[in-house]
Amino acid sequence: PTSIALTDSLIYILEQNSSRIFAIDKLTGDLANIDFSFESQKDADIAILNDNLLLTNPKDKSLDVYNLSLDYISSVSLLSRGYKIFVDSQKNIFICGSTAKTLGSTIKVLNEDFESIGIIPDNTSNSVFNAPYALTKDAGGNFYIADNGNKRIQVFDKNLRHLYNILDHIDNPIDIQYYEGLIYVLDNKEPSLAIFDNQGVYQKEISLGFAVNPISLAVIDSSSFLVS
Repeated sequence: PTSIALTDSLIYILEQNSSRIFAIDKLTGDLANIDFSFESQKDADIAILNDNLLLTNPKDKSLDVYNLSLDYISSVSLLSRGYKIFVDSQKNIFICGSTAKTLGSTIKVLNEDFESIGIIPDNTSNSVFNAPYALTKDAGGNFYIADNGNKRIQVFDKNLRHLYNILDHIDNPIDIQYYEGLIYVLDNKEPSLAIFDNQGVYQKEISLGFAVNPISLAVIDSSSFLVS
């Protein structure tokens, strides 16, 4: 499994090697009657928007839209490759534009009608991205971006002004989630989960003990996490 998306009742899992998406009941852990095969896509990702599942399609430079039963609805052209995807509480869609360590990588922003409404800024020496793998937002609208190639978390305010960087306890940030005042950073060099408050102050680290490098994180509550 390479990506996880949650609804109130289901856990959707993208399994890249077998090119399938399936769902598990969140309460029982049983397989739901949802299973879908798609054309193999390296670095594809999934997210939930309203009653739809979004699948990034790097090969075709598109965002594919399905209902929650995984019936195809439509595709949206991105004009460039899109990889990791994040949907905020205002239903804006953020798509990280590169998984390669490339200076100047950007993050596209779409509204819920899939119209382009801008990019996360990348125009100061302090905030130049080098493979922005993932992002999240806190309750105040601040952005936390896993700037993988620079081995840091970049923090922007709700107006997209760069605030500061988190450097301590960060080595290879691959995914990031916000939950109830805390920022959870998945690091896959020595697989661990680093936890910070929303001022960037380090709280603790959880060793994951993975034999292989994890790449996706979903926070269920303050004591339950899904890592793949």
